[in-house]
Amino acid sequence: MWFVRKSRYKAAVEAQKKAERTVAYQHQVIADSATARTKESLKTRLRLNKALHLLTPAQREEVMEDDEPPVRTLHLVAVPFCSTY
Repeated sequence: MWFVRKSRYKAAVEAQKKAERTVAYQHQVIADSATARTKESLKTRLRLNKALHLLTPAQREEVMEDDEPPVRTLHLVAVPFCSTY
């Protein structure tokens, strides 16, 4: 009888450890992919900066004007609150 309880306890402990390792691994993968994206965007920005230095000032202004992000507008909608008590 005690052997059955002990084996169930061992199985539960092993399952908990496996779950913790899995979660830790998932967090590590997420962190690694975020770091890779950051490094890649940094490389891209450096390449862009090098390319911009090769352009004439007029061409550089034209490229920078096209690079501006579009302006986003936020539309707020009023929703009446109605209580049905």
